[in-house]
Amino acid sequence: MTQLLKITETPGPIACNMTSASDTPRERFAEYGRIFAHALVARARTPEGVELGFAAKPGVPEWVLDLARREAACCSFCSYDVQLEGDRIVWRTSSQAGPDVQALLDSFYALTEQLGEGLDGYFERLAASGLRVTSPQPGRVRVCTHCALKGRLLVVAAARSR
Repeated sequence: MTQLLKITETPGPIACNMTSASDTPRERFAEYGRIFAHALVARARTPEGVELGFAAKPGVPEWVLDLARREAACCSFCSYDVQLEGDRIVWRTSSQAGPDVQALLDSFYALTEQLGEGLDGYFERLAASGLRVTSPQPGRVRVCTHCALKGRLLVVAAARSR
């Protein structure tokens, strides 16, 4: 087992902010679809988070590391751990923030089965779980978690409109 990346969650508000990201939420969502189709071989829901296993094909370790780093940059309320385990790249996303973030991780775990619904479908599922999703202006999306996350706010903001 070889540790490739370890980023520990930062205590504080639960907020995703993609304003400095090189991609938009729609682009990131599509990228998950591509990497899942190309290399995902296993997934598991653990008590603390989500574990995704990818075939260690050429280019996949770098792809997973890049995606995990971008997720950590916008969603610092989770921990990110990427390891090479035999012929697999294992990416673990977890949080000790309690049931608040676990609801979001449930949605992330289900993403592999619900990619066909698109980003809008993903936001609808978040809304159905008690998270209020709004678009305050073009190119920006806000997911309000006032009920589910006890007043804290999860914000997904796009760097640019596409």
